[in-house]
Amino acid sequence: MSHRYAIAGMALRAPENGEDIAVCFNYVGVPVWGTILVRNLSIVAIGALMLTSFEDSASAASIGAGNPYPVSDYTCDDGTRLAVRLLGDRASVSVNDAVAVDLPSMGSEGTTFSNGQQTLTIVQGRLSWGVGRAVPSACTGG
Repeated sequence: MSHRYAIAGMALRAPENGEDIAVCFNYVGVPVWGTILVRNLSIVAIGALMLTSFEDSASAASIGAGNPYPVSDYTCDDGTRLAVRLLGDRASVSVNDAVAVDLPSMGSEGTTFSNGQQTLTIVQGRLSWGVGRAVPSACTGG
């Protein structure tokens, strides 16, 4: 009776902590089992590579270099420069490069953010900025 030896292995680097992972499969059996093993090892190897590449691509594809809330820059018709970060329940707004101010969301639609003195409004993708009782100024950018 003839035996074939099937030995396969791979080395992977864990993306979250950089540790090396070594995976090795050994099998001694008849030729039919060797063929089945090689096919299964191929599936395991492809699966492992897909998992590691998915981990890398998910972290590398984050907008804003790992920041889930990127800053968008706008210039308003009155010359005001805004750096806006939408945070869901509030917006963080820096006016003319000053320290950012948090404006809570007003209403259920989440398109108006205001602290009573400063108001950021987004309607159909158009942003406007108002201070106090002044007429809001349209802003472009993003």
